[in-house]
Amino acid sequence: MQIAVIAAVVASIASVVDAWGSLGHSVTGTIAQKYLNSNAVKMVSNLVESKYAGSLAGDTANWADTNGRTLIKESAEWHYVDMMAAVPKSCGYVQSDCVGRTCIIAAITDQTKILLDAKCAKSTATTQAVQFLAHFLGDITQPLHNCNRDRGGNDAKLTYNGQQSNFHKIHDTNIPVSYATENGLSGTDAAGLAKLVDSKYASKMNSYTSATFIDLQSVDSANNLLGAIAMASDANALDCNKNAFWGLYDQNPNQDFSGAYYDATKDFLIEQIAKGGYRSAAWMNAIANACAGMTPEPSPTKTTVTSSKTATTANSKSTSSTKPRPPPLAPKPQPNARTVNVSLEPS
Repeated sequence: MQIAVIAAVVASIASVVDAWGSLGHSVTGTIAQKYLNSNAVKMVSNLVESKYAGSLAGDTANWADTNGRTLIKESAEWHYVDMMAAVPKSCGYVQSDCVGRTCIIAAITDQTKILLDAKCAKSTATTQAVQFLAHFLGDITQPLHNCNRDRGGNDAKLTYNGQQSNFHKIHDTNIPVSYATENGLSGTDAAGLAKLVDSKYASKMNSYTSATFIDLQSVDSANNLLGAIAMASDANALDCNKNAFWGLYDQNPNQDFSGAYYDATKDFLIEQIAKGGYRSAAWMNAIANACAGMTPEPSPTKTTVTSSKTATTANSKSTSSTKPRPPPLAPKPQPNARTVNVSLEPS
């Protein structure tokens, strides 16, 4: 009986963190690889495990799900942030949404610091950091990884294409696969879907990767990178869109979500996958440029995020972990915040 309970808990945790499914993550990785600059190509080729052929494409961005959670047990909580705002009526991030450095915002901050502190030199820690970031920079664009309602939608049961599922899973897996199929692709053709997504959204790349989102220097008073907070907040805002996600779910939770809901939401969701790819490339480029000693360019002044709100989530986060975490980035004075200049061009 005790074994069965433990198994159920483990399965519950796994269902919360498996964002985008293997197809979505492979798409973000494939797009990211295309737009790496020369410094980032060298960094990725040197650091990722040899079985991934020196690339973010393929299964590299799935490593955090397939291997990372086994190697580093506490990383299960690094895939999401329980934003406590009551979607779809209100959205937004406050510092108490990320307790004990066990959310995706802190994870992106800490894995970035590992690479910068090591100047991207090869080690087990830097290899894991690149592979974690390849995954987390996709996860953070998935709206349901940035809200607490029904454990990110895992407890919101529904029907999709006649099959029982949940609100979280259909956005991770079912809708991206349906989109691929609708466009004449196999549900496993990550390269084909990446090419399609890139053709639709490349024109918006610069806005997706502005200094608001790609900033390796500016932190809030909890020592979390403001760029990661901005990415999470951008995705969370979709949880309050009355024309998608929770807004449409509340209108008719008994519908088959492969019909009208899919039609209304697919473009919002696929755009988020595109953002994940472009931001992953830009973030890797910025890290690699910093490790190569390139002079950073000034970025706009950022506002420090503060809150007195107390976090009480369904996915309660512990303030301790079984493995030592890297120390946080030291806060930078916001008026003098700087970021690494980064451009995105096909490699």
